[in-house]
Amino acid sequence: MKIRSRALLPPTSRKITYISVEEIDLGIRKVISDSIAIQPKELVSLVSKLFSFSRVTDDVKKGILAVEYSLKQEHIYKDGQFLKSNTSTS
Repeated sequence: MKIRSRALLPPTSRKITYISVEEIDLGIRKVISDSIAIQPKELVSLVSKLFSFSRVTDDVKKGILAVEYSLKQEHIYKDGQFLKSNTSTS
């Protein structure tokens, strides 16, 4: 699976609900790996840009907060108030 840009899709097709949790997980992992460590608030903003969302709406926030899936899969972990990549499983 790879991260797909939605930039060329019409606005009606650019909904966070149309993106699988696995693809969101890949986006989360990419942003955290590129950042080394990041706070959840910044993570939402950067992941939304990665998927070509120009604004962070409540729906986008809810969708990207699928961070719990990434944590459960042990792709990322919490270190204090930061999220970090778990390189042994990435």
